Amino acid sequence: MKAFACLVRQTPEGWIISIGDAQPMVLNGSSIKPDELVQAVLGYLDRERSTYGACKDKIVLCPEARSTLFASSPLPTAIKKRDRQQLKFHAESLLPIDAERMAASFVTTSNDLRVIAIDTQEWQPIVEAFSLNNLHFCGIAPTPMLALEEANRTLEIDSPIVVWEEDGACDLWLLDKTGVVKWTHLETISRSELLALRLFATQSPEAVRWTAINCSPTTLAHLNDLQAIEVTPIDSESQVAFASRAADRLCRTSFESWFDLRDGVIAGDDRYRTLHGWMRLATAAVFGLMIFFAAACFWRSAQAERQQSDVQEAHKELFQATFPGVSAPSMTEHMRSQYQVILGSRNGNNEIAPTPSALEVLHATLEAIATDGLVHVEAERLVIAKGVLDVKLLFQNREDASYVAERLKKVGFETGPTNALAEKGKWSVTFQCPLKAVRNSEREE
Repeated sequence: MKAFACLVRQTPEGWIISIGDAQPMVLNGSSIKPDELVQAVLGYLDRERSTYGACKDKIVLCPEARSTLFASSPLPTAIKKRDRQQLKFHAESLLPIDAERMAASFVTTSNDLRVIAIDTQEWQPIVEAFSLNNLHFCGIAPTPMLALEEANRTLEIDSPIVVWEEDGACDLWLLDKTGVVKWTHLETISRSELLALRLFATQSPEAVRWTAINCSPTTLAHLNDLQAIEVTPIDSESQVAFASRAADRLCRTSFESWFDLRDGVIAGDDRYRTLHGWMRLATAAVFGLMIFFAAACFWRSAQAERQQSDVQEAHKELFQATFPGVSAPSMTEHMRSQYQVILGSRNGNNEIAPTPSALEVLHATLEAIATDGLVHVEAERLVIAKGVLDVKLLFQNREDASYVAERLKKVGFETGPTNALAEKGKWSVTFQCPLKAVRNSEREE
């Protein structure tokens, strides 16, 4: 969509606000306050929003030509072209205004300085009122200068002097390849004033060719009275029409050798203003991508949680099918206790001792009860299972039972306290004790 600028023009009668081909808003009166002007601009923009979109950052302010000062001079060698303070104080000697009150725009060539300026005391309150209401300027320039910029591009003016008549007033420019050299705004037109322009134009060897835009027959007659000049009359649109199109382009791009009164004192010149639209699109795209990635992460998280829940349900069903009637906590506790048993049976080499065989248990049992006749022992029952001895022995007295229990310990059985019972005139003792496991390393020794 084409970008349109809102043109806010100061006129001798007041202000005119316009945008594109829309009906302009006219504010008559020289005493209109800045706040009143801003509210009128806001109302006008709201009215035309449906046709021309939001234009709050596409305002072009046009001071009246009479309140704009222009001068040119040779550029002193002691002045640096990029030093605005030096340029401003040099311009003070060329213009009837103090440097402290001057909002100026400079164009420098290899030898010349051209300056256009306005009074900050008059324009500072207006610019501040616009800024407070979030209205931003993409240019500040008088209407004739905007019109000349567009006419130079579309009418292909090739003469060094341009005379442009508008509403009874007249603007006269002296041009060269670098742009405007001199500019004079005349409220009335007479032969003497045109002759004065001819005198300062004689510095150009091509000053014999003049272009007259929208000049009346009277003005053309005055020009023809000047000797040794060639006048090319052009009937075209008004300065406002040309200025409006130039303002539209100014909001999209920058002009070369252009006088822009957005001085740091009034409104800072944003060199990146033509990128603002793309930057806003890029910012919106970045935020869109961030929202997309956030939504994707949330979706992936929900998918992972759903899959985890499905796996847990599958595990639960499999557990119930494998261990019917067993709860998961009890099974977990059982597995934990078995794991602790395994850890406790490990040696320093992380070896797990094997269960003693029944033959090893029997050999140890016989070794313990073989007392060489010191004790009389009768075995009533002897069972060996998984390395555990279950034996019932009969003794003549308690002391013999204690003696055999000690011998069982010595050969490797883990016995507890001896509990002898009187039975059939003898003492009966039942031993249920495992044989200590013998590890591979102990066997090798």
